[in-house]
Amino acid sequence: MITSTTTLVPDNPAAAYAAYRQAASAVFLAGTQGLKYKKDHYDLAVDLSKAGMQYIEEREDDIVIGAMTPLWQIKISPVIQEFAGGAISKAISDVADKNVQRYGTLGGVISGKAPFSVLLPILLSLHVDVQLQDKGCMSLDDYLYCPPMGELVTGISIAKEAVYTAYKAYRKLPA
Repeated sequence: MITSTTTLVPDNPAAAYAAYRQAASAVFLAGTQGLKYKKDHYDLAVDLSKAGMQYIEEREDDIVIGAMTPLWQIKISPVIQEFAGGAISKAISDVADKNVQRYGTLGGVISGKAPFSVLLPILLSLHVDVQLQDKGCMSLDDYLYCPPMGELVTGISIAKEAVYTAYKAYRKLPA
């Protein structure tokens, strides 16, 4: 597990990002599933648990999900289960590590840019924008190709558009 000299628990994303940018070495703490096997030491650990980034909001044109929203909460959300034939919920169900499903966060999946992620291909098939503190929004595809920028992912927005999924078609096949 990682260690730190100081831990900060800010109450908003702007304060979290400002503290992170000023430290000589810093790390964001979210679900910590990506950090549990690392043995690094940081001057500052910024705990995002109280920064107000845990939400799922359905708007007229999009669905907005905060970076600190646990994967299990996304999986069971009625809004997410109804969108795109439930493909996002099904992808989270396919995460083999149940601790990652329970404690992992959306921000960890996005910022981790893991090539073995079962969720990223589904999100890439949709129109998804990544929201970055103090840097605006960019498409998920562009974000994944960018080198690390020391950014704070605050959430994503998924455009509500008609989506054809194999899940829905498969269920309707005659027996």
